[in-house]
Amino acid sequence: MDDKSTQSLLYLNGVTVSFDGFRALNNLSFEIAPGEMRAIIGPNGAGKTTMMDVVTGKTRPDAGDVVFDGSRDLTQLDETEIAELGIGRKFQKPTVFEMHTVEDNIRLALKNDRRVRATLVWRESGEESRRIDRILETIRLTPLRNLVAGSLSHGQKQWLEIGMLLAQEPKLLLVDEPVAGMTDAETRQTAELLKEINRDRTVVVVEHDMTFVRDLGVRVTVLHEGTVIAEGSIDPRSPVSSAATESAKQASSTRWRVNNRSAGAASFWMAPILPAFCPTSARGAGSPMCRKAVKSFRC
Repeated sequence: MDDKSTQSLLYLNGVTVSFDGFRALNNLSFEIAPGEMRAIIGPNGAGKTTMMDVVTGKTRPDAGDVVFDGSRDLTQLDETEIAELGIGRKFQKPTVFEMHTVEDNIRLALKNDRRVRATLVWRESGEESRRIDRILETIRLTPLRNLVAGSLSHGQKQWLEIGMLLAQEPKLLLVDEPVAGMTDAETRQTAELLKEINRDRTVVVVEHDMTFVRDLGVRVTVLHEGTVIAEGSIDPRSPVSSAATESAKQASSTRWRVNNRSAGAASFWMAPILPAFCPTSARGAGSPMCRKAVKSFRC
């Protein structure tokens, strides 16, 4: 293994996954540094979910390397072993124990010895109580700690599930469309929440909402047809963006429609972000693949 892979928390190299002849991932390669937050975007069918399935052990790749924490080969481990290494995944639809209180949901998710004997004799320690308090404060649910989870709003359930992941003390959080179905206010609070979590954990966010991605202000990886076609910042002042200004102008007739999830809010059109930070290379903004991605990227 080279030095580059050993320095990354998550390293994917040449990962390929096929389903009945369809390549969901096609020689996918990228890396995530320790302490980084990365946003991954792409149209439906780009391979975002399959990528997360591969990292968490739900899907075995046909080829390629998936390495975690410098040396652990994830392709040789099952889902439970990968979770125990410190990789937590939040799915798009929140899954909480709705008949239990918010506090009990966090308590049930605490990282502990889950064997039968240990579970029967378990008593909550002072440190565990403090951990629960810290997590509830982080996810903004301290005032609601005694409410049953089923009474929470959709956005609050999303935050609760994020808190349940934090209770397991992961090194890497994979978060799938965390703001889907949220109000504008909840979306802004979620951006702040993920930034706070990123202070001491690595976070990968898969999202369609470009306004939310802009609010995160992080490096973005664009997937299309199972491979990376661009990587960089969507800030128009960034060097990566400036290098492709001409390509962006050529594609100015293309618009991406991004739906605001708030009830009754109108959808809006925005300039083509993808060519603005596609690298000027053989696979950059001028390539057939990138042009095709711009045309098909409708969230």
